[in-house]
Amino acid sequence: MIFQCLRATHHQNLAQPEPPKTRLCEEERRSNLLSLPTDAQQVKLKLSANIKPHVLSSRRDRKEQQLAVVLTTARGSDRRPSSPGLRQEIENRVIMPKRKRPLGRILKKLMSNKKGPATVKPATKLLSRAQLTAEQMKQIKDAFPDLDVVDAIKKPTDVAAHIRGIEIAYGNVPQDAFICSDQLKWIHVVSQGVEGILYKEVIESDVIVTNGGDNFSQACAENVLMTILAFYRQLPLVLDCQRNAKWHRVTSPPDLLRGRTVGHLGTGNVAKHIARLFEAFQCRNIGYNRTGRAEAPFETVYTKDDLHQMLAESDIIVNSLPLTNETFHMIGETEFRSMKHTSIFTNVGRGKTVGENALIQALQSGQIAGACLDVFEEEPLPPESPLWPMENVIITPHYGGRGGQDEMERSFSLFFENLVRYQEGRPLLHQANFQTGY
Repeated sequence: MIFQCLRATHHQNLAQPEPPKTRLCEEERRSNLLSLPTDAQQVKLKLSANIKPHVLSSRRDRKEQQLAVVLTTARGSDRRPSSPGLRQEIENRVIMPKRKRPLGRILKKLMSNKKGPATVKPATKLLSRAQLTAEQMKQIKDAFPDLDVVDAIKKPTDVAAHIRGIEIAYGNVPQDAFICSDQLKWIHVVSQGVEGILYKEVIESDVIVTNGGDNFSQACAENVLMTILAFYRQLPLVLDCQRNAKWHRVTSPPDLLRGRTVGHLGTGNVAKHIARLFEAFQCRNIGYNRTGRAEAPFETVYTKDDLHQMLAESDIIVNSLPLTNETFHMIGETEFRSMKHTSIFTNVGRGKTVGENALIQALQSGQIAGACLDVFEEEPLPPESPLWPMENVIITPHYGGRGGQDEMERSFSLFFENLVRYQEGRPLLHQANFQTGY
């Protein structure tokens, strides 16, 4: 009799196996939330009820989604949860499946400086510095009917009058206006450079700053290639002859771009686009960045200790560095002396990364062969600048990043993608790092 009972019990257990430990059942999931703060419980349960497993590509994605929700809600207004205590709570509460990537690496990724909104409560008020089209306004309203949009505040002096109650700003916010803000949590800067927005009050705040990302890289790359080819093919001289109806075959043959070594100051998105265009001319691309981290498509990447070696190897030097405390006047008299006498210096980054007086001296003395310049220390470039009349200089009026009839539409599309992420409580794309300055 006892044997029969044990046998029956055994068959029942086989018929009803325990749920696998690689997935949280509903009871476990709810019990794991009991020690979280009340508001975090409510948000977590609400989100987990809306998560459809078939939308996520893998079991790992589902667990990382779960971890992300806990991280962004378990500490209320804390945007950057990084305490060992919180990590331990998550390890204790979430049953992790077997994975190749350890939990610690996932938590490190989630706890990086890629910040999301402090809560999943959608924003209610947006200020736009750009003139939104009727179609763009409709796109925002269709997606977020409750979002009040204050549109087309173009004058910097008008921003302060409208900033109170604003949570999202599409476009730069002047310092005096930022000081008047009381709800601002996210600023999207249309440009790629963010040095104009990283003033003291922003750096010391919890405001998220995003930039234009990769929107300007292709235009910058084509502008660099255009000016270098114009220099090598003596295009300014040819155009001058054309204007004077003068048939003049240049005495010295034009140079070829093929096989040149191009040294890139900076290895970000702009530099990568430029390097890929030069690859079509069988050029060798080498680069410089702050850490020396290898980046494709650069054959070699140098650090600051080896910067002069890179400059000495290069036939063309392309500067796409952002402006930070570290890069201010980074290229000066000593750096120009390290360059070849036949080299061309190109700047599409920031004017103040180069000592302009040192550049003028290098051009006048023949230390370098020429320069193609899109940015300057002072803009607009003053009429009295010695750079204007120089025959070995090609100047473009800081329009290297401009390009395409859909330029403003591309900028808005990037902003709108981040707006959706913000309203859903997800980390935003192209966040500025306040420590590095870009």
